Amino acid sequence: SNLIPSANIGKMENKGFDGFIEYSQQVSKDFRITFKGTFTYADYKILANGDANPLYKYQSKIGQNVNANYGYISEGLFIDQVDIAHSPSQIFLGTVQPGDIKYRDINHDGKIDNFDQVYIGNPTVPKFTYGFGSSMSYKGFDISFLLQGATQVSFIASPKVFNEVNRGNVYTIMANSRWEPETQNLNASFPRLGVGAQNNNYVASTFWLKDGSYLRLKQAEIGFTLPASISKRLRSKDVRIYANGLNLLTFSPFKWWDAESKSQTGIYYPVQRVVNVGIDIKF
Repeated sequence: SNLIPSANIGKMENKGFDGFIEYSQQVSKDFRITFKGTFTYADYKILANGDANPLYKYQSKIGQNVNANYGYISEGLFIDQVDIAHSPSQIFLGTVQPGDIKYRDINHDGKIDNFDQVYIGNPTVPKFTYGFGSSMSYKGFDISFLLQGATQVSFIASPKVFNEVNRGNVYTIMANSRWEPETQNLNASFPRLGVGAQNNNYVASTFWLKDGSYLRLKQAEIGFTLPASISKRLRSKDVRIYANGLNLLTFSPFKWWDAESKSQTGIYYPVQRVVNVGIDIKF
């Protein structure tokens, strides 16, 4: 047979490290502290594959992270029709108007097309994840907390989840932070809104590339154990009053929705914040 058999050809380079640290100390008779922390760093690069060599080397997957983002480089928003006329043609992505996203002509051929897409930002899977927590006790009081986070991670946000046809919905933040012809705010967080698909504005690009780093207060608790003399009066061995919570605080440069959700559209089941107050009684 003259048929050439297919093959799964490729070579990856996986590099990383992880660690764990723990510290515990009885500082005094009444005071004790414990600290624990974990961290992981991982990077996955493509060294070889079976793809044909691309026309432009900057579009090669070789040397890129397997989870790399790919898209156009945004040059901001078009100012007016004069700006559009003096910029590379973007008809490939549809007719453009003032307030639409302008893209960089990477290969300098006077037009925007697939050959102007490049690898952008950090990968969609965090390179660095970590978590740390501590617990302390002093006499009858105790407190503990756990934080977790990730960094060196990017994703392409796609906030346009409703079709703009004759009617429809958009996120409030889009309505309040969009480019408008009255103000012509070139620093608007969103391009103009319009009827139709708006294909030019909602392709993957650095305009929508967001930093997915976050730090979350995953758990915290504070408690107080009543003195033994009081417990005995209550005919119990131990009485502890406490308050705790889950997902209490999140710090992230991305504010539209939860960065940890990995959602591009913002449509996902949200992480719940839970607060509990209780009392433990041991007999």
